[in-house]
Amino acid sequence: MPTLLVHGTEDVRVSWTATRRAHRRIPDAKLITIEGAGHAIPLHPGYGEAVERIR
Repeated sequence: MPTLLVHGTEDVRVSWTATRRAHRRIPDAKLITIEGAGHAIPLHPGYGEAVERIR
């Protein structure tokens, strides 16, 4: 099943360690990191760029 993980580097609710662990455990998962974003990624200025990378 296709899985996309999106993680903001400033997220204080979900740790980078937990995201990396999930990425390793989910077969064929894709991980996109948004520099400077917290947990509310859609509010970050880099959100539009991340959406374009998904397409």
